[in-house]
Amino acid sequence: MSLAEIKDGVEALNVEGRLEVAAWIAYLNRTADPAYQADLEARMSRMDAGQKYTAKDLARLHADLNAKGQ
Repeated sequence: MSLAEIKDGVEALNVEGRLEVAAWIAYLNRTADPAYQADLEARMSRMDAGQKYTAKDLARLHADLNAKGQ
């Protein structure tokens, strides 16, 4: 399949389908990025070591970011 055929196929999709393809491409790019994978491993190691957020922590962070318009 050529790039032109792929582009035509994506163009024929509805908005939801194009968003799904875009998310899938972003996922592929992340999984192929060694820096992203290293960051993910570091995050998982911190979680395994007990550095986690509670639901209450996340709710507070969300409220703080909302208040700042972020």
